[in-house]
Amino acid sequence: LTTLSYALNYAVGSLNPLGYHITNFLLHLFNVLLVFLLLRVLLNDDLIAVMAALLWGLHPIQTESVSWIASRGNLLGVFFILLSLIAYRLWLVDRTRKKWLLVIIMSFCLSLLSKEMAIILPILIIFLDYWASTSVKEKLRQNWWLYSLLLAIAGLFWIIRAQVVGQFAMPQTWSNDPLTVLSTMSRVMGRYFVLLVWPAGLHADYQFEITTSLLRFDVITMLIILLCLPFLVVKLRVKIPLVSLALGWFLINILPVSNLIPFQVIIAERFLYLPSLGFAILLAYLVSRLKTISENLTYAAIILICLTYTGLTFQQNKTWKNEETLFTQVVRCESDNSKARYGIGTFYLNQGQLEKSVEQLKAAIELDQTNFLAYNNLGAAYKFQGKFDLAIPAFQRTIELKRSLVEAYFNLADSYAAIRDFTSVVKVLENLKLQAASNPNLYYLLAMAYLEDRKSVV
Repeated sequence: LTTLSYALNYAVGSLNPLGYHITNFLLHLFNVLLVFLLLRVLLNDDLIAVMAALLWGLHPIQTESVSWIASRGNLLGVFFILLSLIAYRLWLVDRTRKKWLLVIIMSFCLSLLSKEMAIILPILIIFLDYWASTSVKEKLRQNWWLYSLLLAIAGLFWIIRAQVVGQFAMPQTWSNDPLTVLSTMSRVMGRYFVLLVWPAGLHADYQFEITTSLLRFDVITMLIILLCLPFLVVKLRVKIPLVSLALGWFLINILPVSNLIPFQVIIAERFLYLPSLGFAILLAYLVSRLKTISENLTYAAIILICLTYTGLTFQQNKTWKNEETLFTQVVRCESDNSKARYGIGTFYLNQGQLEKSVEQLKAAIELDQTNFLAYNNLGAAYKFQGKFDLAIPAFQRTIELKRSLVEAYFNLADSYAAIRDFTSVVKVLENLKLQAASNPNLYYLLAMAYLEDRKSVV
């Protein structure tokens, strides 16, 4: 479904990024509206619903999900999750209206086709029934068949996905050790809490230390906090239901990105797109409590927070202007980020600013000696400068690090050809045959290299 949305964008505006950004922005606006409608149905309190929707929609943490075109699946998935939840609540009000059941099921299927994280929808529905019900057992008894149907759809989707992709989880992950995942992700949760409360230093690529020991103060502290949160969800359900809802919403929606099923990314701002609604509900509740002091104070507080969020989001959005601004922000926050230095260097390379490119790519390599892409682009920068004595070692190092990178072989061969060393060109292309025997360009260039090599001998 996400790919289809890109195809529609392309049909309308080709590769003009404006159309893609407008689509993302509109999806986010629709999601804000759906959040308001969902909370209005759940809480029957327009003020809390409006405040929470505004706080969620304006929070700077959402910038990556909206400004990054590739995050379209996130926006679409959340849209259909929210639509399904609203339809479910309306169906509970009038069970004779079967159309809401169709909306629930169709929206769930569409959400799964948009983003795999939508698999948590059945758990969300069960939680909201638990949270809103005065008779939990009765509600579970009445709706068990729908829970089962949605869980069956989720299971079927995951089986089909595994057949298509080839595995249930990504083959390459940052750790397969459960204790390492537990200790690292507990600290990640702490970082998420900080980013939600104090959204400073936001950027596109976080380097996060992998923790192998549970015997650290910050790990132990976060594990205790995380273990206490489900207890609070249960204990506060009747006493302070909004806090219970906020905590439960966050915990359930953070599950898909908590590496219970391992994948390659440890931490990212886009992972908080839907979970951050829990924080928005909690903040809206705290602001609403100011009414006990003064109603005007409540309005003043919400306006101040929204204006602050708007200003921060506007500034953060500027960092997504291009690769230079994006990765410069990363370097500003994490000066030792090799990937960011590589990103800036590649941007300068594409712009023809070769001296700046060399500077950044050398910095990337200094930070990470295994960054083969940085070596390859450094070689390209030297090649464009005519410094083939420097380009050739860079390409050779690239091939040592990543023998399957076909581009590096062609770059190395081209550099040798530039200095009329066709014997070396032949050797490089012959080695490439071991990696890309079916590449048609390889044989054409190899034939030309043999001809030139023979001419040089004659």
